[in-house]
Amino acid sequence: MIPNARRDGFEETGAWLEIQSELITTVCAPLASDAYAASQRGQLDVEAVVGDIGDLVKRGNTLAQSSRSSYDQVVELMNLAKRPRRRAASALKIVDDLDATAVDEGHPNRQ
Repeated sequence: MIPNARRDGFEETGAWLEIQSELITTVCAPLASDAYAASQRGQLDVEAVVGDIGDLVKRGNTLAQSSRSSYDQVVELMNLAKRPRRRAASALKIVDDLDATAVDEGHPNRQ
């Protein structure tokens, strides 16, 4: 590897390109995959989805009871509700898939 003139990188030599390729395949790609899987698990956590929905319900009740609620606040709340709604649908699909698997494997009581 040969540092470039600015010393903020390396010259694009065959050796450096090979090192970059190795770093991408052995370090970056597995870490990216793990991060994506962890993110998916976190987004589909049923308790977190229920908590988010509970927070939206509280906020909606507060808006409904306030005489100072504006149209913009209601629209904002509706927009905020889109993400938990999608997360809830995904979580319910996973739970349904797990239930179906338990039945298929002969363990209907695991539902």
